[in-house]
Order: sequence, then C-alpha cells, then structure tokens
Amino acid sequence: MGTKKVTAAQEPLANKLAQPQVVSEKPATQDDTKLDFAKIDSSKPITVNGQSYMLFSPTEVAELHNWMSDRGYFREQDKEVYKNYSDEVLQELGKRGDILALDILTSRAFKVDDRKSATLYLNLATIYGSTGALQDLMIYTAPNSTNEATEEQRRPSTLETLAVSKLIAIRGDKSLSTVTQKGFETTYKILYGVDLVLTPQEQQLVDNRAQEMYDQLQTIRRAKGLGDFDNSEPSGVKKFFGLK
Repeated sequence: MGTKKVTAAQEPLANKLAQPQVVSEKPATQDDTKLDFAKIDSSKPITVNGQSYMLFSPTEVAELHNWMSDRGYFREQDKEVYKNYSDEVLQELGKRGDILALDILTSRAFKVDDRKSATLYLNLATIYGSTGALQDLMIYTAPNSTNEATEEQRRPSTLETLAVSKLIAIRGDKSLSTVTQKGFETTYKILYGVDLVLTPQEQQLVDNRAQEMYDQLQTIRRAKGLGDFDNSEPSGVKKFFGLK
C-alpha cells in the first residue's frame, strides 16, 4: 500500500524543532508589550499579536530533541554529514545502534527497491528504539492493494498492521500511533470502499498481538544487553504533541 517513505508525521515535526519558542530568563517585548516569563504558566499557550504560542524551557527543548532523535525523528540538518558516508560505514554504525545511519540506509534501499535490506535495517532500528521505523514497517504488513482479495482475506494483514500501530503507542509515541492508524483507515476506505471497523474480539486480537511483538522486541534487546525500552513521555514531548 504505497512506497517508502511515509514521512509526513516525522520530518516536518522534527524540522519544526529548529526554532522552538524557548522561555527566556529576561522579559521579551512584542509590540511594546512586556512578557514577564517568571509569571507565565508555561503549561498553557500565550497569545502575542493574535498568535498562540507554547513556551518551552531549555530543559524541555533538550529532552524533546533527545526523545525525537531516539525514536527516529531526524531533521535534514542532522543527516547532512551522514549522507556522505558509504553504505559500509553506515552499516558499521548501524550495528552499534546508530538509528540515524540505519534511517539513511533504509532510504537508500527503498530507492533501489531493495526490500530485503530495507526490512533488515528497519527491524534493527526498531530494536534500537526507533518508532519511525515501525511506521515504515507497516508498508509490509498492510494488505496488498494490487490483488482482488476479499474483505475476509485482507483481514489478517489488516489486523497485523493495526497491531504495529498499537505497538507504536506502547512505545510511548502516541502521536505517531494516532497518525498512522487514522492514515491507514483513510487509505483503507479509499482503496476498498468500506469503513474499517473492528469487532471487540478483533480489537482484542490487535491489542494482544501488539503486546506480543513488544515482548519479543524486549527479549531481543535484553539478549543484546540493551535493557528494556524507554517508553517515557517527558513533559516537553507531551507539550509539543498536545498529549495529556
């Protein structure tokens, strides 16, 4: 269902971080209106010149950058140096857990339609913590839109794809999970002319499968000496994505 790379939920968000609204230690002035940041509740948006802004402390900006890079959200400026590396250098970095190297290798593999290598890089990136890689793996779990399968025949692939989306949420990336699920549901209706509706039993299968995949990934991480996943959502992340 489509080709690499579904990045609408990744790069634009990452690129927005280039100029975040950071809380200053000094008052700022907009149209001669002084903003005393010491008195502002940074958990709520402020309005300046009719525009609404969320304010981020330097600590929140740092934790947001770290969280996003750990989960495979990269800005173009992050990729500049790596773009000049050979596949061999990137592969060596990828073996050490560098998910930016794996992200670039994946992009190169997709460009030449090398799905075997792309899948290998995506799975490795997933083990090392990338939720962006999980989103890309949904390309392979989704039903094949080029054949004439019935609704019943499409169901196993459909449930597996939704399970991957659920897994993204378990990994602490609720915003991406919501985007991928809604995107899949929209595409499903366009392709097949029906709404994607699950029975309670099917939803339970999706939830169970997502947990099963998560447990399998944890087992692999522990075997590699990596420990458990970090599924945290720091305050800066929740603020940026509008999470509760």
